[in-house]
Amino acid sequence: MRYLILLLISFSLFANNDTNTTLDLDTTTKKEKKKKKVKYVKKRSQEYKYQQYIANLSNNKKPIGPYDYRYSFGAQISYDIGYIDQAEAISYDEPKPFFDHDFRRARISHSGSFFDKKLFYELEYSLIEDEDHYKDFYIGYKNKLRAINGAYRIKAGNLKVPFSLYRYSTSKNLSFMERPLGDDAFSIPRKLGVELLINSKLDRHLFSLFVCGFTNSIDERKENEINKPGASLRATYTYKASKRELLHLGFGALQQDYKNEDLRYRQNSESSILDDKYVSVRIRDVNDLLNKNFDLLFINHKYSLQAGYTTSDISADKDDYSFYSYFMEGSYFLLGKGKRFDFKESKFSKIKPRQDGAVELALRYSYINLNDKDEHGGEQTNYGFGVNWYINDETKVMTEYIMALPKDTDDYDGLINIYQMRIQFAF
Repeated sequence: MRYLILLLISFSLFANNDTNTTLDLDTTTKKEKKKKKVKYVKKRSQEYKYQQYIANLSNNKKPIGPYDYRYSFGAQISYDIGYIDQAEAISYDEPKPFFDHDFRRARISHSGSFFDKKLFYELEYSLIEDEDHYKDFYIGYKNKLRAINGAYRIKAGNLKVPFSLYRYSTSKNLSFMERPLGDDAFSIPRKLGVELLINSKLDRHLFSLFVCGFTNSIDERKENEINKPGASLRATYTYKASKRELLHLGFGALQQDYKNEDLRYRQNSESSILDDKYVSVRIRDVNDLLNKNFDLLFINHKYSLQAGYTTSDISADKDDYSFYSYFMEGSYFLLGKGKRFDFKESKFSKIKPRQDGAVELALRYSYINLNDKDEHGGEQTNYGFGVNWYINDETKVMTEYIMALPKDTDDYDGLINIYQMRIQFAF
């Protein structure tokens, strides 16, 4: 019995020594376990049944047939809720606070590509009655330009006119519910045209040039509106220090022939709930306009800073006019990695939250002035604060407070308090 106990003790000591030796020497096993853990985290998003269904709407990983056909379906639904308090009305019909809610966007889309994504198309349609129905309706082709270590892309159809960073980026990827004062008023909606993009990459530096010629959009043609052709140019420079650090500069110019038609600028208060646009001006018998824009963006991991300045020079039979606007905003991510930027397309890209989501704090100051010579469209200053919760890749909840201060306008002169929230589902 004594010998049996000694034998068992000796065996257990040998087993312990062997285990310790394996843990000390087998470092590859640790790496493999770490890789498996990372893959497990990525797959956990598939626990949601709707995400499994969304994944089935795309076949980008499994092309079809000899032409390498890939496709995907998408949708965007944004629902806004707001409480508006016009605290210091002078001549507004209903100055009392009110509550309202409505769908801001409801869109469906389909895109596809052939030949290793070189030939592509996109179709997007809006279901909202008060806005243009035909959004992105275009075909395109892209390929490399080895001579300049870059690439080119050409698109033709109903498309966004390249002018500013905010206007060129999709609304799904912005930090505020609405674009800033001026960027919304002075930019133009989608048009029917042709766009050419050429970029060149030198180490960590990217130079891009967008050139576009356009005419009336599909919706404008359906309404038989007077054709107002034009052209735009956008030049950008981006320095990418690391994956989460970059500096972006952009300049845009837009020229449009108005053919002696009237031009009207109307600016909302960065809210879709408040329909009234107090800052407004109408210029009659306009010959042409020239809008110019300057953009700056700095991203440093969880921090970001963005600014923009836009001018609009109008030539009319009566006189020449000039209006302007500017804004500055910043954001910080309490949870999550921070803003994402599409290096090749020179626009914001979709934020990818971690498994516990992402939370963003955002601040904005914006200003617009529509007063010049005998035209007094008024001026407005906005201060905005927002908190955004990115629940997962598809769902985002945005909450904002905006203090709007229109001045010297026909309908309102005072303070507007805007409390609003958006629930967005997009894929």
